[in-house]
Amino acid sequence: MYENRFNVIRLLTEIEKATSALYTLFSVKFDEYRDVWQELAKEEQQHIDIIRTLSADIAVADERVEYAEKVGTDELKTRLDFIEKQAELANSDGFTIEQAIDAAVQIENHMIEFSYHELFNPKTDAMKAFIEGIVKAEERHKQTIEKIASK
Repeated sequence: MYENRFNVIRLLTEIEKATSALYTLFSVKFDEYRDVWQELAKEEQQHIDIIRTLSADIAVADERVEYAEKVGTDELKTRLDFIEKQAELANSDGFTIEQAIDAAVQIENHMIEFSYHELFNPKTDAMKAFIEGIVKAEERHKQTIEKIASK
C-alpha cells in the first residue's frame, strides 16, 4: 500500500527537479529570456518542498491529508521521460526557443492536468489551499511561457 504512494511522490519530486533543470538549461541557452526561465526553475524547486511537506504528512498519517491510492506511476514515468528527452534535445545544436516554449507548455499542461487532489485528499481548508498553490503556480508558469511565445 505505502510502496505505490512513495513511488508516486518520488516521481513527482523527480519531475519537478528535471523541470527545474530543464528551465535552467533554457536560461543559459536563451539569454534574452534568462530571468524568466531562472524564475520558473526556482519555483519548480519550491514545488519540491511542497511535495515533501505533503508526503511527510502522509507518512505520519497526518489528519490534514490522506493519500489517494488510485494514482499510478506509469503516466508519471512517461512525463519524466519526456522532460529528460527535452533536455537531450535542448543540448543539441539547432534547438530553438520555439521548441523550448512548446516543451515547457507541454510540461506545464501535464502538471495542470495531473490533479494533486487525486494524490492528496486534503481534509482541511489550509491543506486545500496548500495544494491549490501548486496548481495555480503551474497555471501561472504556462501563462508566463505563453507570453514568451507571443513576443
